[in-house]
Amino acid sequence: MSSDVALDVSALAINVTIPEGLRWTDTRRGEEFTLTTLNVRLLPDGHLAAKAYG
Repeated sequence: MSSDVALDVSALAINVTIPEGLRWTDTRRGEEFTLTTLNVRLLPDGHLAAKAYG
């Protein structure tokens, strides 16, 4: 790749599976969830966003 070519990265994400010993449980709106995965994304403006999944 030539150094005069600009890259346009539209998305960058990392998915992390939470090890069993670090998971925790929470109750939201009467429903119980256990944290299993985090998704961390680099937004186009340079900020980070994270979502938790259970």
